[in-house]
Amino acid sequence: MLRTTYDELKILWDEEARIRPEFEVHGDTVYVPNIFAKVNGTQENLQEYWSDIYKLTRANHVVIYKQIPFSTIKYTKQEMYSTAFLFTREGLLDEQALYKSPVYTLQYLKPSIQHFIVQKINELILSKLFRKDIDETMRLKILMTIITMDAELLRLLEVFDYTGKIPKILVYSGKREPLSEEDAILLAFFQLVSADIVIYTPTNYANIENWIKPEYFSVH
Repeated sequence: MLRTTYDELKILWDEEARIRPEFEVHGDTVYVPNIFAKVNGTQENLQEYWSDIYKLTRANHVVIYKQIPFSTIKYTKQEMYSTAFLFTREGLLDEQALYKSPVYTLQYLKPSIQHFIVQKINELILSKLFRKDIDETMRLKILMTIITMDAELLRLLEVFDYTGKIPKILVYSGKREPLSEEDAILLAFFQLVSADIVIYTPTNYANIENWIKPEYFSVH
């Protein structure tokens, strides 16, 4: 994750991965320097504030959410708990078992993208991003939230070439409604995917910090 000033964030937002500082390729692994930031408050000049947001929305491959919560739950509790057998004794997702499950509907994606999604789900389960511990129920919720994400978010995975334009999520949180756990799961997942994420919060209300540890995102 890139640590930037707010002005640097605006400059780097639409830069390709390969020309960002700390971009590296080692063998078949690409290290993509990405942005995960929350912007609190506004400028004194509100026109400048809205201009900044507008410029960020004009980038390539950006999904925009104008309010939170932004995710939609598309599964039942019964479906969620039915996936418990898809995990190994170590608590990681069994890729081949998932592909055979009736709850899995992403078979139309390229095999490489499906494999990438499973890798990142397991990476998220092993990560320390969340404030709460990842228990069995949380693992099931992570799985179901990610494999039922909106088509526009899936599209970000399909267009991501790792060295060029980086997929982006821009969230505007201008009211009191909190970020849902499903929202946090999706943002954490895309942070590990190496997408750029910015949450504009003119009210200064808490949102991402309720779910994600502060060392994993910047605050401006």
